[in-house]
Amino acid sequence: MVEMVHTFPDFVPVLVPIFVLIFTLAAWADARAILSACRAPDNCVPVVSSPADSTVAGKRQIDRDAFAAALAILRQEYVVGDPDPNTDDEDDAGIIAVDEDESRLVAEFLDELRRRLGTAAHGEALATLVVNNDGREACFCPLPEDADGLYVLFFNQGTFHGSKKISTDAAQLGETVMLPVLFSPKNMSDAVLTAQMLRHMQAHNAVVVAVDCSKEVRNALCQAWQKDLESFGGKVPAGSPNSSRVGIIRSNGLPFGTFARQTRAHAELRRCWRLLALALGRDDVFPAPPRGASQPAVISSFDGILYTKDTDNFTGLKPHTDTYPPPHGETGQLQALAYVHPPPPGVLRLGCAVAFYPAKAHSLWRDYLLALVTRWPTSPDVDLRKGSLPELGSQKGRGKHRFVLGGPYLAKKDATKLSDAELQAQALKLPPTLGCLAHAACQHKTTKFKPEEYFKQWRSSAHCVKGANKERWQLLQSVGKGTASRKDFSANLLRSAKDCLNRAHRFGAPLGQGSRAAWVG
Repeated sequence: MVEMVHTFPDFVPVLVPIFVLIFTLAAWADARAILSACRAPDNCVPVVSSPADSTVAGKRQIDRDAFAAALAILRQEYVVGDPDPNTDDEDDAGIIAVDEDESRLVAEFLDELRRRLGTAAHGEALATLVVNNDGREACFCPLPEDADGLYVLFFNQGTFHGSKKISTDAAQLGETVMLPVLFSPKNMSDAVLTAQMLRHMQAHNAVVVAVDCSKEVRNALCQAWQKDLESFGGKVPAGSPNSSRVGIIRSNGLPFGTFARQTRAHAELRRCWRLLALALGRDDVFPAPPRGASQPAVISSFDGILYTKDTDNFTGLKPHTDTYPPPHGETGQLQALAYVHPPPPGVLRLGCAVAFYPAKAHSLWRDYLLALVTRWPTSPDVDLRKGSLPELGSQKGRGKHRFVLGGPYLAKKDATKLSDAELQAQALKLPPTLGCLAHAACQHKTTKFKPEEYFKQWRSSAHCVKGANKERWQLLQSVGKGTASRKDFSANLLRSAKDCLNRAHRFGAPLGQGSRAAWVG
């Protein structure tokens, strides 16, 4: 066999680095055009044009995965600060050396790419932390490698919880303790799903469920959020009741907007909530609809939206509990934080705080309708917080930031003067998107708190047998009869016990869970 030897002119080695430089610059320019078009709330950038022809040439679809792949390639193939910029030799790792100008251009491209990609490129995420009964802290947020979809964290108000930034690399390497996630709940029976959620609650004081691993659901929620934002200018106004430092937004009727409603209406989220509530001894929040009704009678909170841009000065929320201290008492409600993953480009976190209660307590029913007609955001307990409009000091003039989602609304001072019948009539006259929420609460007969009913139930329960705990028995008897046994208990303790029972009735809590009335002695 004759060995063939090819020879090249001497100028060929000189041309090679020139061609490499031209190709790199062209690719960078095209990437800049791609990034400039990356404005959609969705994963996809609708149209990208080549710099050479900004009309129709080079149009194509670019998604988030493609950007992530591009970032990985650039990190692998280009070296910033090449020690030998005059060569184009590939080293043993297969890395192409580039000169300082190329390095600078690539560095600028990477910085802009990181801003567009958000958490995946930043290497950081905003996580909710929960402390278990042993004092150990665990965090949750969807990680970059997790499937697209909707993730929900369930926990009790009395659990220490907060939020902070974490490194996704640390989470992946196990340096940050992460809560486990239950996947594919749709494939589990009610019994299996209930057992799994209870195990997580007992171990961690919280449970995380990937209620829907679907790109379609994720994209729909991102589009709904973008639509809500565009209703009043595309930007969340600064100032109370919004806080970029903790990443919670409550102004302009956003807790009543399309994004929040779609999140709360998710069927699998509601199924998980119902099963967990029943397993913890709480009332059924989604009972079978009354005859002739189209949907179960339910009351939801209109709590804050979890929204943080990558440019916000997020500092997090210190660990705390949401329970009320004595003398008001607390029964301990469930809470849920729903995370949309991945969030839109330029956003570190997008989600919604959720809480559900049975529509049986008159006081809760009235607060719920007041929130609907005034568009005031609420706490998880459905008590009205700050007003629906941002503070005037945060914005100049009265522009689009004065717009409130959901149509016309009443001033709180006027709404609180309405009778029950008048308030219900106002709520049912709301636009269909909110009117259906009012209808869901109004189709069930509410009741006022009667402590003697709880006393009768406790009296027949095994743990409250007379003589087993004399102090507890006497307190319950005093509350149940409505007479203060001052020789045994102070008036403050009796009022506290009654308040605890009232809140248990309001929120459908287990009898005596967390209440002073149940645990005295």
